[in-house]
Amino acid sequence: MGRVFRFALLCLFVASTMGQLPSPDILALLQFKKGIKHDPTGYVLNSWNEESIDFNGCPSSWNGIVCNAGHVAGVVLDNLSLSAEADLSVFVNLTMLVKLSMANNSISGNIPDDIGSFDKLQYLDVSNNLFSSTLPPGIGNLASLQNLSLAGNNFSGSIPDSISGLTSIQSLDLSRNSFSGSIPSSLTKLESLVYLNLSENSSAPQQQKFLVGISETIKYLNLSYNRLSGSLIGQTQLFENLKVLDLSYNQLTGDLPEFNFVYDLEVLRLSNNKFSGFVPNDLLKGDPVLLTELDLSGNNLTGPISMITSTTLRVLNMSSNRLSGELPLLIGDCSVLDLSNNQFEGNLTKMVKWGNIEFLDLSQNRLIGPIPETASQYLHLNHLNLSHNSLSGSLPKFVTQFPKLSILDLSFNQVGGPLQTNLLTMPTLQELHLAYNSFVGDIELSPPPSGESNLRVLDLSHNHLDGYFPDQFGSLAGLEVLDLAGNNLTGSLPTSMNDMTSLTSLDVSENHFTGSLPNNLSSNLQSFNASYNDLSGVVPENLSKFPRSSFYPGNSKLQFPNAPSGPESSAGGSSHRRSMKTLIKVIIVVACVVAFFILILLAIFVHYIRISRRPLLDDVTKRDVQRKVASSRSGLGGRGSPQNLVISAEDIITTRKGPASEIISSEEKAAVVSRFSPSKNSQLSWSPGSGESFGAENLAKLDVRSPDQLAGELYFLDDTMSLTPEELSRAPAEVLGRSSHGTSYRATLDNGLFLTVKWLREGVARPKKDFAKEARKFANIRHPNVVTLRGYYWGPTQHEKLLLSDYISPGSLAGFLYDYCLHRLMTQAGTIEQILDAGVLGYRAPELAASKKPVPSFKSDVYAFGVVLLELLTGRCAGEVVSGEDGGIDLTDWVRLRVAEGRGSDCFDSVLIAEMTNPTVAKGTKEVLGIALRCIRSVSERPGQLPSPDILALLQFKKGIKHDPTSYVLNSWNEESIDFNGCPSSWNGIVCNAGHVAGVILDNLGLSAEADLSVFVNLTMLVELSMANNSISGIIPVDIGSFNKLKYLDVSNNLFSSSLPPGIGNLASLQNLSLAGNNFSGVIPDSISGLTSIQSLDLSHNSFSGSIPSSLTKLGSLVYLNLSQNRLTKKIPKGFEFLSNLQVLDLHGNIIDGNLDEGFLLFSHANYVDLSDNQLGNPGSQREKFLPGISKTIKHLNLSHNRLMGSLIGQTQLFENLKVLDLSYNHLSGGLPEFNFVYDLEVLRLGNNKFSGFLPNDLLKGDPELLIELDLSSNNLTGAIGVITSTTLRVLNLSSNGLIGELPLLTGDCAILDLSNNQLEGNLTKMAKWESIEFLDLSRNRLKGPVPEITSQFLHLNYINLSHNSLSGSLPKVVTQFPKLSILDLSFNQLNGPLQTNLLTMPTLQELHLARNSFFGNINVSPPMAGESNLRVIDLSQNHLDGYFPDQFGSLAGLEVLNLAGNNLSGSLPTSMNDMSSLTSLDISQNHFTGSLPNNLSSSLQSFNASYNDLSGVVPENLRKFPGSSFFPGNSRLQVPNAPPLSETSAGENSTRGSMKTLIKAIMIAACVVGLFIIILLVIFVYYICISRRSLSDDVTEKDIEWRVPPNPPGLGGRPRKLVISAEDTMTTRKGSTSGILSPDEKAAVVSGFSPSKTSQLSWLPDSGDSPAENLARLDVRSPDRLAGALYFLDDTISLTPEELSSAPAEVLGRSSHGTSYRATLDNGVFLTVKWLREGVARPKKDFGKEARKFANIRHPNVVALRGYYWGPTQHEKLILSDYISPGSLSSFLYDRAERKVPPLTWAQRLKIAVDVARGLNYLHFDRALPHGNLKANNILLDGPELNARVTDYCLHRLMTKAGTIEQILDAGVLGYRAPELATSRKPLPSFKSDVYAFGVILLEILTGRCAGEVVSGEDGVMDLTDCVRLRVAEGHGSDCFDSALIAEMSNPTVAKGTNEVLGIALQCIRSVSERPGIKTVYEDLSSI
Repeated sequence: MGRVFRFALLCLFVASTMGQLPSPDILALLQFKKGIKHDPTGYVLNSWNEESIDFNGCPSSWNGIVCNAGHVAGVVLDNLSLSAEADLSVFVNLTMLVKLSMANNSISGNIPDDIGSFDKLQYLDVSNNLFSSTLPPGIGNLASLQNLSLAGNNFSGSIPDSISGLTSIQSLDLSRNSFSGSIPSSLTKLESLVYLNLSENSSAPQQQKFLVGISETIKYLNLSYNRLSGSLIGQTQLFENLKVLDLSYNQLTGDLPEFNFVYDLEVLRLSNNKFSGFVPNDLLKGDPVLLTELDLSGNNLTGPISMITSTTLRVLNMSSNRLSGELPLLIGDCSVLDLSNNQFEGNLTKMVKWGNIEFLDLSQNRLIGPIPETASQYLHLNHLNLSHNSLSGSLPKFVTQFPKLSILDLSFNQVGGPLQTNLLTMPTLQELHLAYNSFVGDIELSPPPSGESNLRVLDLSHNHLDGYFPDQFGSLAGLEVLDLAGNNLTGSLPTSMNDMTSLTSLDVSENHFTGSLPNNLSSNLQSFNASYNDLSGVVPENLSKFPRSSFYPGNSKLQFPNAPSGPESSAGGSSHRRSMKTLIKVIIVVACVVAFFILILLAIFVHYIRISRRPLLDDVTKRDVQRKVASSRSGLGGRGSPQNLVISAEDIITTRKGPASEIISSEEKAAVVSRFSPSKNSQLSWSPGSGESFGAENLAKLDVRSPDQLAGELYFLDDTMSLTPEELSRAPAEVLGRSSHGTSYRATLDNGLFLTVKWLREGVARPKKDFAKEARKFANIRHPNVVTLRGYYWGPTQHEKLLLSDYISPGSLAGFLYDYCLHRLMTQAGTIEQILDAGVLGYRAPELAASKKPVPSFKSDVYAFGVVLLELLTGRCAGEVVSGEDGGIDLTDWVRLRVAEGRGSDCFDSVLIAEMTNPTVAKGTKEVLGIALRCIRSVSERPGQLPSPDILALLQFKKGIKHDPTSYVLNSWNEESIDFNGCPSSWNGIVCNAGHVAGVILDNLGLSAEADLSVFVNLTMLVELSMANNSISGIIPVDIGSFNKLKYLDVSNNLFSSSLPPGIGNLASLQNLSLAGNNFSGVIPDSISGLTSIQSLDLSHNSFSGSIPSSLTKLGSLVYLNLSQNRLTKKIPKGFEFLSNLQVLDLHGNIIDGNLDEGFLLFSHANYVDLSDNQLGNPGSQREKFLPGISKTIKHLNLSHNRLMGSLIGQTQLFENLKVLDLSYNHLSGGLPEFNFVYDLEVLRLGNNKFSGFLPNDLLKGDPELLIELDLSSNNLTGAIGVITSTTLRVLNLSSNGLIGELPLLTGDCAILDLSNNQLEGNLTKMAKWESIEFLDLSRNRLKGPVPEITSQFLHLNYINLSHNSLSGSLPKVVTQFPKLSILDLSFNQLNGPLQTNLLTMPTLQELHLARNSFFGNINVSPPMAGESNLRVIDLSQNHLDGYFPDQFGSLAGLEVLNLAGNNLSGSLPTSMNDMSSLTSLDISQNHFTGSLPNNLSSSLQSFNASYNDLSGVVPENLRKFPGSSFFPGNSRLQVPNAPPLSETSAGENSTRGSMKTLIKAIMIAACVVGLFIIILLVIFVYYICISRRSLSDDVTEKDIEWRVPPNPPGLGGRPRKLVISAEDTMTTRKGSTSGILSPDEKAAVVSGFSPSKTSQLSWLPDSGDSPAENLARLDVRSPDRLAGALYFLDDTISLTPEELSSAPAEVLGRSSHGTSYRATLDNGVFLTVKWLREGVARPKKDFGKEARKFANIRHPNVVALRGYYWGPTQHEKLILSDYISPGSLSSFLYDRAERKVPPLTWAQRLKIAVDVARGLNYLHFDRALPHGNLKANNILLDGPELNARVTDYCLHRLMTKAGTIEQILDAGVLGYRAPELATSRKPLPSFKSDVYAFGVILLEILTGRCAGEVVSGEDGVMDLTDCVRLRVAEGHGSDCFDSALIAEMSNPTVAKGTNEVLGIALQCIRSVSERPGIKTVYEDLSSI
């Protein structure tokens, strides 16, 4: 037996050894496996074993292994955190290896030398590991390699030249290693390379040339973070094929090249190098470089940035350079702009023209001035940093209106004023830095607009804020950092600070806080400082962890727990207090010593100055006056008058320092030393400021004290001379004279030429940029009588500023006449000093002497010229003060005096007198004297040169400007600032050319103006006129064709109106015309074909009508044509396809009908075509085939919202060149094609058609289509959705189809997925493999099963809707872990189990809908994760929840809707509900709540239901506004004050708990009895109504309806007699909700309005309908007896006290949904209309007052003025005061009723009333931008015998609550004035277009004499007035509608025509909202009748 056993064992061993050995591939993998040290996921170690090898020998079942034909083709081990020592050489045996990828692990090793043996390898990625060593030369043998990534390792050494062997390489990434040496030139040989990244290495090429070359195929090049040096000059051709170039963080130097011909470059990053010089303009122009990102930060760039005009540049970073000048005027389309840490100067006014900014950083510059109020266009601004500048002024209010601002930093400026109240609670603001400014006042917090604040950081330190610590800071629950240090805050620290649970840093030091520290400050505090205050008490335990420096010095009474007692414990604070007196004494002593020392130094300095000045002119000081007596003549004119004392300003000298602000009178001149008159033989060295005279040499060298020679720069204004600073330095110079500006010299150049050189005195020159800008303007000043300025010198020090001009010999008339316009080169102080000197010399005009800020002007020049003329005539100096018999007077006064005495000839020079024997000379001198005297008249009488026609035209336009919020025009356009050539180039927005205005650019200024564009006809050289985005009204002038040079005209987005004149076609030079966004109407004239040069034509968003003129097809240069959003009709003309340059054609939003133009779509050259939202169809021949063809050039085609029919089957080849195709909202049908070969299509929208059949798989696969968006919603598609594998598809909408089957297994990269409203079945387990989803809607399907727990990959999920399915199970915990979820809807399912405790406090969740499920248990609310909750809506209704109402709900301060109805909740309602201050809707019905209702629930509540509970007590006052159904049935013990007894209600409630059978019986019996009773009452009621209609004076109650038959004409238009129910004859006071929508049929059963009797006198009681005996009753208020509140007046036209108003007799005028109107008679006999608002309709006091104040400026002849309002202490005391208008409203004059006491209105009166009302509405709409909102006949008052119409009750919706507004709109619907769009809106709001509708209805009332609320019943059925008129007009019987009183006048053809025209206008007004005209058009049309 033993032998047999041994034999069997031997056989088994042999058999086992004869098995197949593993393949070389497997052995290689197992060898690699041995090196793995750690595999945290077990992905490799648990999978790679021999037992799992597949049959073919390749382990395809091993994780990460890809097999092909029995061999390993791929090893993919990315992102596994493997720790291994890898020997890659083992993979050489994998002979078929194509892909080796092990990225993002911790694998060490090296690249084997035999790497070249991997001859099949195409993809090698070992990035982000620990590989090291050098790169072997064998790497170049991988000829098949396409992708090589070695990034993020430790490779070193040089990159081998053999790398050129990678001939197939496309992507090469060697970044983040330690490669060194130069970049190999062999890289240029890689002809397939597209992506090259060598960043973060140590590459260092040669200094001279940056790179030898780059392969032409490379598109992405990143060499950042290296040590590259050299220059880019001459290298840009290397980059001409690149799209991305990143050379940042290197050592590149030199200037930046122009980057010409680099057309493809999109991203250029050159930051943190050493580039210098200017920024190339081409980079910022966008031509030819089309950059999207430019980063030049961290360099040494200099110079200004004038304008950024690129339309592609989105990101621009120029920070940390040395850029200077002002901010750029334009920034193109930049969304990210960083100019921080530069040297920019000037103010922020340039920001007015910036737009689209999202990130803006201008910090650390030299900006000054206020923050402009006109930057409200920053709608996308997220980050704003203006810190570390010198900004001043107050913080503008608009800052709080940026809707997306999250970070605001204005710290380290000089901004002051109070803080905006709502600044700290802006809903988006997260960080606010205002430290180190000068803000004052209290810190006030308004309630956050959305119920919460997102503020995280608040720094208000080191300002001047005072007041108390705001208690409202406790509401900033998310605040993390709060710094209030260094202010003047007082009071105690409130306990509400404990609510700031997120605080990590708190600094309240250096204030004056008292009291104790709060006990329960945030446990998260990491930094705390309360030192330097007056706090007391004991430091709380949780603050004792902070050092003593957090509390002391200061706070001497504050005690530290467990600290030693005595002075040591508070030594810092005590010593600080005790040492204050000693410190003050020391300071006083030191100050006295320092002041005494300064006085001694000042005396020495003054003495030195006086001594040093004596050698110049014999010790002449400011108080010495050199006197001399005229020796050769007695007086002025040679008469023998007594000898005159003459003091000559020419003979005295001073050197004035510092500002010269004083004004010198003629009396003061005698005591002032003013001027220097040099001797012609004096020789002085060229040293400004020196007073010494050196006589040793005849001509001295130019001698500059420091430096020894001119070391600055010379700038020449023309090419007439060439000179260096050195040559000018050594030029001999002779002093010519001195002035307030400096010293003038005659310099002799080496070539013998003379130059006049003016050395400017230190401090008078403007900054270099401004100086140069103004000096360049002198270049064009060339005239025989004007000295030419040749150039200037700018030195390195302050006193080195020189002006060079021609030298004039033998001298000047008085030494100063050539110094023209120097005030433009000087500072303001220098200019004032110049004017002061002119005053001393007698040349200053009087108006300059009287001005605080004098500026030279044309008229002041004329005055000075007049003085010069007097000098020429008299031979006297104007500065001489003559003392004699006439007293001390100057030359001008002396001449005036002599002329007044008739002795004018006595003034002439004796030399002239000798010549005056010649009659010609005598006549000439007298004429010149007359001219001189005219020149020295007052400024208004002084002659001067008339402004040029260009200037006159601009000034004429300026007159029409009503409002200029930025003062851009009004402060700039004035005659004083006109430039030399007569064209005002210094005026803002004006561009000059050759002395003429070439451009007027006034875009984006918020101008309000009435423009007469015809004034610009005088601008004969005008090329560009642009005034876009303002509020300018006017018309296009008829003579527009006279603008024959105009190339660019843009008046888009204004208020221009009227039609387009035919003369527009005469603008043959026009290239761009934009009239978009105005009120133009009429047809587009055929003459537009004359625009032969037009390239861009935009007439969109107007009211053009008629057909599109065929003449447009003749514009051969047209590139862009936009006629969208007009009223164009008929067909599209043929011929657009022949416009070869046309790229964009946009005709959407019109009424174009007919069929699609086959020729256009087939042959068009356009790129973008939008014909959507029209009425286009396709011919019957195309019903089978959709279109015959589409041009290859069209990339974007939108045909949505039309009437297209047909099928797409077999048509997809038409779309093969499209990128966007939108055919949604048509009538297309049939199956969907496969869309094969449509490679370029990115967006496909086919929603809302009639497609059927299955969904083509190719659309979801991504091959061959690369769709980004696919919309197939609302069709009839069926079948299942398999797998979505497209990697490009981001938006997929398949909702509202008939899709079936289970959910797709994969969704690709979809971010938005909507599969709602289909028939999908199965469970949600497929969602486990979905990723990248942000929006998911699977509602209204047939899904079932639980919500899976494995959906945690939805990291970006924002919206999920799974409602209306059959899901079951409990809610998984993973739902609470979605980090971005904001809306969760699981309602109408079968989910159960308890609620997650932290579900309600997820930090991002805003809406939670869990209604109609089976959740049970308590509602547990955990503390919010981030200290606050964003939850707005909670709906937990109809579940099985029990327990108590959660007390923690009070922490959900932002909650707006809470619905807990239909659960089993019990207990009392907690008082914490009062903290839910944002609640608008609360439903707790159908529960078991007990106790009383909370007293202070949110005042914002609009919906409330607590019925079916067991509540008791009294209903709180603020809830009594809700109807009884909000409280009953149920709540039998709940009482409503002043309500009827609740016995019946209670009985009903008790019976519901009794026997059901008894209840049913009782109901049946009661129903029968009640039914019989109702029938009897109905019969009596109908009979009573018929009787009561006979007398209109009978009482009409709220539940009565009058039935009457029209007495005169039988119906409208003579048809058979109809039943008429008038809403005007009925009355109700409606309470509660008014959300219903009324049709004409419903109106017959609704009681609505009130038409009061004119004779009724009622006491002033709101809601009272009684008529007492008295004729006029006193104001009688139920409670209190008198008006005890406050009266607020909007102007000073009336003065009245509440007591006087209380005692005023009042008569009822009428009632409306708002309340009751009265006529109050004041003590002075003046009448006022007082509207007593109904309780509950008025907004809160603050909002009411804010809105009411806006009415103060509403003043117009056709609008009733609001004078004030009264606000009382109780809810029902709200009054509005306005003017009383007599004799009454339009309704009382118009409607044909028995109570009408006046004759019918004539046609003239009716037309006048219509025009008046239109004028008033036009004023409200355009001047005040306010809709009326309540326009009806009762609100049109007729004033005086002329019946001037005035609208009243306007804009009351702005004063009312939302419920009040809805009720107002509902009433308008009952009366027939409500626009259809308001009836269909859930949240209706009055608009301009709804006003137009109501006005159209009023026009119909005026024409028909009928009330719009009448419902007419007849043979045509029930209809209202508007429908009836439309029907008659459609039948051709429009004239039958007219009032019989009008028909009698229509025999007059003028009346007949007018009535028909008004009827047409009325019908236009009541069209649909898109077709309805604006009121301006209506007003103009009515005015023209």
